[in-house]
Amino acid sequence: MNSTDRLTTPLVKNAQGVLEPTSWANAMDVAGRMLRAALASSPDRVAILGGARLANEDVRAWAMLADAMGISMRDPQIDDGLPTEILELPQASIDDAASASTIVLLAPDLKEELPVLHLRLRDAATKRGVKIIEIAPKASGLTRHAWKFVPYEPGNQVAAVKAALA
Repeated sequence: MNSTDRLTTPLVKNAQGVLEPTSWANAMDVAGRMLRAALASSPDRVAILGGARLANEDVRAWAMLADAMGISMRDPQIDDGLPTEILELPQASIDDAASASTIVLLAPDLKEELPVLHLRLRDAATKRGVKIIEIAPKASGLTRHAWKFVPYEPGNQVAAVKAALA
C-alpha cells in the first residue's frame, strides 16, 4: 500500500507506445474503445475473468455484463480452479465445520479469503480442541492451530488429499 512503486494514477500508452499518466475518465474511455474494437473484430477471443472473492451477486453481475456484451467465454473462478475430484467431495456449512470434531481443510488462506470462517475454525481449534488437518500449498493463518499440516506443490491437490486421508 505504501510502496513507492504503487500506481496512484492511471497510465495509458501514447502513440509511441510509452506509458504516460492520464485521467481516470480518459483511461476508461481508452479501455472502452479497446474493448469495443476487440468485440467488433473477434468477439470469441474476449473473455471475462472474475475472482473467488466475489460474492454471488457480483458473479451474477459479471455474467449479466458478459451477456450484454455478447461475451460467451467467462470464468467467475467460483471454485478457485480446484479439480472436479475435490469439488465432488461433500461440503459443509460454517456451522457444520465449526461443530465438527475433525476438519479437513483444503482451501486458500482463510484469514485472507474467508475471515469469518477463519475465526470460527480458529476458535474451534483453540477453545474446543477441534483437530484441523490443513492441506495447502503454503502455511496460512490457521496453520499454527492445525493438528496436521499437509503441504503440496500446486497442481497436486488430489494426491495430497488422498495421502492425508489414507
